Amino acid sequence: MTQYTEPFGLSIIEAMAAGAPSITTGKGGTGETIIQNKTGFFCNDAGDIVEAYRKLSSLRSIDCINRAKDYTLEKMAQNTSTFSHIKSDSCKLKRYKPGTSIDPTS
Repeated sequence: MTQYTEPFGLSIIEAMAAGAPSITTGKGGTGETIIQNKTGFFCNDAGDIVEAYRKLSSLRSIDCINRAKDYTLEKMAQNTSTFSHIKSDSCKLKRYKPGTSIDPTS
């Protein structure tokens, strides 16, 4: 468990690929990778961590491995491509000349 916010949470994915559930704060990308009470636990304080360690044996390695498979290069590329397409279709794009001020409120 780290106290820092990880933008993606690769260490969590690597642990799950090995069949190991994870305990994390849920900050940053780690909040997107764990399925609470199935592939790991989110903890806010020492008491939560103690409780999570007690419950670790109730989680199945196969659930962790299957969750890690959601993060293959192919699936990540497909999800990113889909998100980019949706985002570009739903927002207005403006072109600016180099050196001009960009006002995000306009």
